[in-house]
Amino acid sequence: MVCSAPRSAPPAAASRRADRATSRPLTRSTACLLLLLVGALGACKSMPGDRSRGRRVTPAAPAATNPAVETELRRLERAEDPAAVLAYVERTEGGVDSAVTRARLDLAAARAQMELDRQFLALTRFKSAYAELAPSTSGLANDVLLEWGDAEMAMGQHRDAIRHYEQALSSRDTGRARARRLGCSLVVAYTAAGRAADAEDQRRRLDLDGRQMLASVEARLMAGARPDRGPAPPRPGRRLARFVIPRDPALLLPEIHTRREWGARPIGSDHVPMTPITSMTVHHSALPAPTSGQVGRHVNGIQVQHKDVNGWADIGYHFLVDPQGGIWEGRALVHQGAHAGGAANIGNIGICLLGNFDQQPVPPNQMRGLDRLVSRLRDQFALGPEAVKTHREWKATACPGSHLHQAVMAYRSGARSTLALQ
Repeated sequence: MVCSAPRSAPPAAASRRADRATSRPLTRSTACLLLLLVGALGACKSMPGDRSRGRRVTPAAPAATNPAVETELRRLERAEDPAAVLAYVERTEGGVDSAVTRARLDLAAARAQMELDRQFLALTRFKSAYAELAPSTSGLANDVLLEWGDAEMAMGQHRDAIRHYEQALSSRDTGRARARRLGCSLVVAYTAAGRAADAEDQRRRLDLDGRQMLASVEARLMAGARPDRGPAPPRPGRRLARFVIPRDPALLLPEIHTRREWGARPIGSDHVPMTPITSMTVHHSALPAPTSGQVGRHVNGIQVQHKDVNGWADIGYHFLVDPQGGIWEGRALVHQGAHAGGAANIGNIGICLLGNFDQQPVPPNQMRGLDRLVSRLRDQFALGPEAVKTHREWKATACPGSHLHQAVMAYRSGARSTLALQ
């Protein structure tokens, strides 16, 4: 049976009834009924479950952090195993709803990246952590700003460090101990940036404990720091020398799947060496994304298309990122790629995300894989965000799909601090 709405009275009749109702005297029974209704409405404001008199009950807020995640992070950090910390963060962050817990995971990852001397990757994690918390002035937000500034001091980015130290020090939630530590850090940063008057002014503001702390903070912040934005000195056994193009992709990121893993055929003779790297270009394969067990076969199929149909020396891209965030070596980075078209390939790293992103957004894990790769390449070759381009910026094409193109544009303009943000 279909329910029908009651018929409405003709406008004139309804108007007459309304006029009569407003002009009719209020009877005692009607007044009592109105009082009862008002009382009932007042009682509803304290529902559900409020049995106290006149006390408004505010629903309990959800827990800000995940205690199990925090406990495990503390255990791993005490074990001083940064690789284990990063592995735990990667396993956990996708299933976390709390912004505070996500920030805590990002902070732990940033600390681990600093321990592994992956400084640029650490900076992206600090940015991501603070983005989760801003505009909060909580203790955790100040911890992020303090350690972010310390990382920038280690990289010689003194002006950026000053900005983050000052931001944390201006917070109402900065405790006395943290304020003392920030004051010492500012003295060191001002001095390193050549702002002697500011350094002396900040030094005078320190209390006795702060002046005693200053020497140890200075020794720690300046140990191994390089001149302001200068080139990084090589550290044998820990990282590649700056600007070196590695033949072994594991020197960039140990997690990269090698050509051997997907059964790559040798590169043809008609190739040229890579010149100094000045840019990287993001593509999509425009094909259905492979499942986790089929990625190697999928990459092999792309090589067959590029070599046997297109007539190229090898697969055109240097790296490919699968939907789960795995990074695969394509053409060796020491060889110029074939992906952007003609002269645009010179000094240009080709990165292809497997999938069609005109049809759907990029999966979060895949964006995190792209972010890790781009951050590491930018760090290795001293590239700014403006060096990260998409295929359609070089030629008339829909590649890399509207969703991926928009994400890269937002990252490059500074609207997103990392490519991993969704």
